[in-house]
Amino acid sequence: MARVWHLMVYLLARSLSTLSAQEALIISFQSSANNNASLYTYRGTVEQLSKPPNIQPVVTSFSLAGVTITSLTSDPSNDVLFFYDYYTQAIYQMSNFTSSSVRQTIMLQSVPSSINTNIAFDWITQNLYCTDGHLGWIFVINLASANDMRRILLDTNMESPKAITVDPTEGFMFWGDNYRGSTRIERADLSGEFRQVIVSISILSIGDISVDVQENRIYWTDTIRNTIERCMYDGKQREIIHHQNNYFFSKIVTDLIHVCVTEDYLDRLICMYKGSSEDVLSKRYGRQPYGLEIFDSSRKPPASDKCALKTCQHFCAPTATGATCLCKNGYTLQGDGTSCTADHDVPVKGLLLGNRTHVCVIDLMNLMTNLQKLHSCLLDNLKDLTFLSVDARTLDVFYVDTGTNSLKSVNLQTRSTTYLTSTGLVSGLAYDWFGRNLYWTEKDTKKIKLVTVATRASSDLGTSTLSPSDVTVDPHGRTVYWISGPGTSQNTIQAISTNGSMEQSEIVSTGNSLTALYYDTLGNRLYWVEDGALKSSLGSGSDITVHKILAAQYHSQLLVYKRYVVWVGSASSQFHTMSMENKQLKTLDVDGFGDITGMAVFDKSMQTLEPEPCSVLNGGCSQVCIPTSDTERRCACTFGFTLQPDQASCKSKQVLTNNFLLVPDLNHARLYQLSLDAVSPEFLALDIQVDRPVDAVYDAINQFIYWTEANLNVIKRAKPDGSQTQTLLTFSQEYPERLAIDSGTGNVFYTTSAVGDTSERDGKVGVLRIIQDHVYNKVLIKDQGAADFVQGLLVYPKKGFLIWSVTDFDSTTVVGAIYKSFMDGSSVTVLVSDVNRPQGLTMDYTTERVYWSSYEGIGYTDLFGNKGTVLQSSKQLTDLVVSSNVIYYTGRNTRNVVKIDKTTGANIHWLESTPEVGNVISLDIYTGQQQQANINCANNGMCDVFCLPTHLGKSCACQDGVYLQPDGLSCGSSVRCEAIIPNGLISSFCTGVVGETCTYQCNSGYHKNTEHSTITCLSAGTWTTLRTNLCLVDSSPTTVTTLPVIVGVVVAAAFVIVIIVIVVVCVWKRKRKPQGYPDSMYLSSINGMNIPTVVQNQYGLTDDNLGAVSPQLVVTPSDYAEKNKINPAYLYPPEVRARCPSPDHVYAELPPAYSQTDPNFINPMGSEHEDIAQPNPYMDPELIADNDSYKQLQQERKKRRSLLENSPKSNSSYHQNDSSMMDNDRRAHENPYLLPVHESEATSSKYGKYEIDHRGLKSSKHNFDASEFKPYQIQQDTASAYSRPNDIGHSPKGQSVNSGEARGLAIQQSNSDLPSPSRPHGYTNESYSPYVTSQSNHRRSLQDSLPGINTPPSQQLSGHDYIELGR
Repeated sequence: MARVWHLMVYLLARSLSTLSAQEALIISFQSSANNNASLYTYRGTVEQLSKPPNIQPVVTSFSLAGVTITSLTSDPSNDVLFFYDYYTQAIYQMSNFTSSSVRQTIMLQSVPSSINTNIAFDWITQNLYCTDGHLGWIFVINLASANDMRRILLDTNMESPKAITVDPTEGFMFWGDNYRGSTRIERADLSGEFRQVIVSISILSIGDISVDVQENRIYWTDTIRNTIERCMYDGKQREIIHHQNNYFFSKIVTDLIHVCVTEDYLDRLICMYKGSSEDVLSKRYGRQPYGLEIFDSSRKPPASDKCALKTCQHFCAPTATGATCLCKNGYTLQGDGTSCTADHDVPVKGLLLGNRTHVCVIDLMNLMTNLQKLHSCLLDNLKDLTFLSVDARTLDVFYVDTGTNSLKSVNLQTRSTTYLTSTGLVSGLAYDWFGRNLYWTEKDTKKIKLVTVATRASSDLGTSTLSPSDVTVDPHGRTVYWISGPGTSQNTIQAISTNGSMEQSEIVSTGNSLTALYYDTLGNRLYWVEDGALKSSLGSGSDITVHKILAAQYHSQLLVYKRYVVWVGSASSQFHTMSMENKQLKTLDVDGFGDITGMAVFDKSMQTLEPEPCSVLNGGCSQVCIPTSDTERRCACTFGFTLQPDQASCKSKQVLTNNFLLVPDLNHARLYQLSLDAVSPEFLALDIQVDRPVDAVYDAINQFIYWTEANLNVIKRAKPDGSQTQTLLTFSQEYPERLAIDSGTGNVFYTTSAVGDTSERDGKVGVLRIIQDHVYNKVLIKDQGAADFVQGLLVYPKKGFLIWSVTDFDSTTVVGAIYKSFMDGSSVTVLVSDVNRPQGLTMDYTTERVYWSSYEGIGYTDLFGNKGTVLQSSKQLTDLVVSSNVIYYTGRNTRNVVKIDKTTGANIHWLESTPEVGNVISLDIYTGQQQQANINCANNGMCDVFCLPTHLGKSCACQDGVYLQPDGLSCGSSVRCEAIIPNGLISSFCTGVVGETCTYQCNSGYHKNTEHSTITCLSAGTWTTLRTNLCLVDSSPTTVTTLPVIVGVVVAAAFVIVIIVIVVVCVWKRKRKPQGYPDSMYLSSINGMNIPTVVQNQYGLTDDNLGAVSPQLVVTPSDYAEKNKINPAYLYPPEVRARCPSPDHVYAELPPAYSQTDPNFINPMGSEHEDIAQPNPYMDPELIADNDSYKQLQQERKKRRSLLENSPKSNSSYHQNDSSMMDNDRRAHENPYLLPVHESEATSSKYGKYEIDHRGLKSSKHNFDASEFKPYQIQQDTASAYSRPNDIGHSPKGQSVNSGEARGLAIQQSNSDLPSPSRPHGYTNESYSPYVTSQSNHRRSLQDSLPGINTPPSQQLSGHDYIELGR
């Protein structure tokens, strides 16, 4: 092991000068591909290093590859540096550290391989304290003595001690330990006495601990909470001095005024002032810093030596009350308090190894190190030894003598041998130190037997089903286990009680080969090897865990000691070890020992008569169990809970039902409530089991709390008391972020962010609904308005708005924005752009202001994008809520909930310091006021699943993969597209639901069809093209022949001829068609302008209260379609269009999903369907003809026609407002409802200047004779006379509207006595418009046209659709 003993150290000094100063800052680095492991030494104090000029470090490099120095401590008064190297598994001392360029380095102690080993030095008594995170103990080495003075001080009620620090002036040591899943900081005297837990609440993973002897404080880092914290020596006055989200603070050290830490995420060194946490020094490195030390005698001041007056035989340790003598391992302190007496020759903790004739021991302090050697051979001159067990209290070693088929014992002190009992062919041996019984299995008799050591009385315990082997025992659980039928397909693990009172039972049955069984009394788990895999379970056989796939070899003699597993393999002269922490395997040879026939662990602390007080069922505590001695414990509660009178269980202090904040704690997996009524509110934890909650919201109507979890990527809900917990949604390729509830419908809206490679997918906005415990889910936003991270979310049901925030990292710069849409996901618009990582959203419903939190502070906007700023902050704010005149917010670096004035942003004090609270990134508020619901979704809007409010109505929707039926309310059967394509593979993120667009890849030898780089699932369950058209075979380079070229040319020419013929026929047919149709008025945009173009039909225009600026009133000349660049099919009435024999041409300009955007057609039509779209039944003439109101209308028309036939006619001139006349005489006779007037007759009192009511509807007050006809005046600019909703570009009443915002056509009724059109229930005169618009799209409500026809009042059309005005 020359690499350990001859560790080469040399200096690569940046300067030839040596370190003359006694002050220095030292950092250690791991070796890498380009650099050796090294120490960086910055000469000077932290204050000096923080000022110019920039001081370069002196670099000490280690030539041995793999060196990793993880812990540093120093003795400045003697110019010595100590360090622990993880690679060589040893502690070293480096002398003359600052006074010479030649440094002497020696190894002090071998330590098992653990990254958790840390060291601390008592500079007064020269004691070096060390933690061993693998073997779970703290030991001390006295460096003042030349002899091997070391002692294990603490090894019980301890699992994985990590950081350690000492204050010899007060006689204390402090360390951190993760015990039974609960992290804590403990304190004891330097002698190991008077041990107590000082911090146990809200602490997750201790990176390091440092002591401040001037302030009597300890400082520590928490790598999970991302904090630097401190408290007094008794654990009081705890506070967080610095918090930075996603910064993994690791090592820590203090001087008089500074605290310095290493940060693993950015590989940095940071030093700051203790009081203000203001950075004074920050350096970033290209590799991770591991160790940190301030070499300064002022932080380790001289003090009186409490041990000076003690005459200890071995060595001494200072305590809080004086000093205590200590004896090295294997010795016991005598009654005089100074002298030590040897116990025995066995190391205090050893691994016993037996061969046929000897029993020897290896010191467990050297297990897994590079110094494995036999400490000594304890027994010799034995014969035919197999199997070993030991009683560490009585020093009795038990073994099987196969030569005489008997059990024997040998005492290690007296060396006397005792015959216990005769046996058959023994196949396993185990010792129960609790009852002092020895158990064994016999493969020839299939018996499980026992012998009582004290009386040597033996008996049969049970009979195995098959041949038994590998017996083991749980003394505290009073259970014996063995393998039945090893090596057979019927082998099982069976169990029976230690006294045979419990019936024999089968614990594990897998059908695989089971070998090497052992029960770990410390971890209370049963271990075995199954087909080469190391597994474990609880004693009942439940919770089976696979730990490691071992080498494919035979395994026997299995042992588990603390965090190590040891076994003998096929080569029985070797034994193998594995760390349970890092799964590191080692094969160890014992030179000259021969075949290992038996192994046992010698450790008195492992053979307690009672289990550790917190080791079984958490000591009976519902939350935190704290050992107070080897047999006693006390229970405690985590932050926010109250210990109940039974002193074991914990409950919520109270559950608030009104006026509170709901606060999820991401770090500590808690949901808290904060009262808004209390003067000094406290965090009240809820009895809900959560796992890293990201967001939580309260549904006051149904009294459920909904939350999202980061670890499991789920959305859950439960009652506030923790009952009725239910998982609602689980995500795989994304994780859920924020939630918002529409209390009127019970719909829960959510956002998700992308996981992994965000270039291929984005986050989403979705909605879920629970109906009779069944969860329905629908994705609303996944393309427009989506990004990598979709986080902030709010809903405004009254106005039908959905608002969310996004952050996109795919571009070179981080892009953030806030989007708005209707709650059905339609009409997506950007509300605010260029926001630096917007995260939280909230709304003041009184002012209709949307507030957001971002990395730059708090801003706001109205619903039209007019924005402002409330607060500027660099704390990376993540969420906020508004209540009355205040805002509550939180952030990644705020650590708490902050209250500010909504207008000024001024801070309002309301919470005391609460360092126990973890990372809070979201908030929800409930003040008792119910959210205003949307009246259109009362009774769920009669929708089957989702009723989603919009600004002027609502939309029904179905869960993903289910098609909305023609009635617009019902949901049909599920439809999915097949996710398999020939010669390729559809993206694994594709679910194949209707409307989803997916990518695909082709196999080798095939390439993607460039015309179909993506495919979309149609409502019929088919893709937009045939699957066989996607992956095309690669063309191989071949000689071009003439024949294929000729054939290709002929085919192409024929195709061109066919196209020309079709075009000619279509043009000829269109020229023969009439220039207009008498049933419809059609709308289209001209030359990309937003001014409506009205093609007026012969029935006239609408009389409803619509407003528009300068609409163009035009006729339909023969070149209208060509001139205006529209599809001529849109000039046709619906019954003609619906029956068009060539739908692909007629609907060339319709969007793919036109069945939804074109409400005149109820069935979809795509290129893969031969069936023809059917007309909307609401527009079908045959259905209308059967309607009573229609018959009545026809009668009125006949009456009017009779009146008009007697009116004077003229073919020469028509009224200027009757612009629907395409030619004079012919159309005048075809339009009996519009009366042409001579200019000379314009003022005639007989006829007047009028137009007939274009609907011809009968009023209860009017009989419609000629004398009652009143004129309608067409206004070219009358928008100001009418009131419009503000959200779609319309002007409030009395304000002008510009042409770019106009919608519809304003008609002013010149006589108020005429009947007004009917409106749907709930709409006022000012708010209702029979046209429902989406951008430049228009549609007239049928309820205004045909009384008695029950038609939905608000459906949307796409760009070139028509408006049916009636007959």
